Amino acid sequence: MARYKKGESGNPNGRPKGAVARTTKEMKEALQLIIDNNLYRLQEDLDRMSPGVRWGVLEKLKKYVIPTMSQTKVDAEVSGDIKIKIVYEDELGKEEDDMNNLDDNDIDLDN
Repeated sequence: MARYKKGESGNPNGRPKGAVARTTKEMKEALQLIIDNNLYRLQEDLDRMSPGVRWGVLEKLKKYVIPTMSQTKVDAEVSGDIKIKIVYEDELGKEEDDMNNLDDNDIDLDN
């Protein structure tokens, strides 16, 4: 049989709820210092990577900066045409110009 009831402890003056352990706090501070001191190297490394590898690395890093959104399911019936416009740009802006020159017959979403 359990010694204490759920939600109780033998030390009522113990660590407050949500308090961070000292070693956890020290580790986070040390890692933050390492990251802060090496940001320029990270940028240099990213600049040397091919676009595909760079985006893969950024995809893995983003979860530490951008909160993960929950998935939302929408059940709806749509009648009629749906038009989707995707615009992107490289350093020269060429792709954006190419996308603007497409007409509706250039993109087939059914296949």
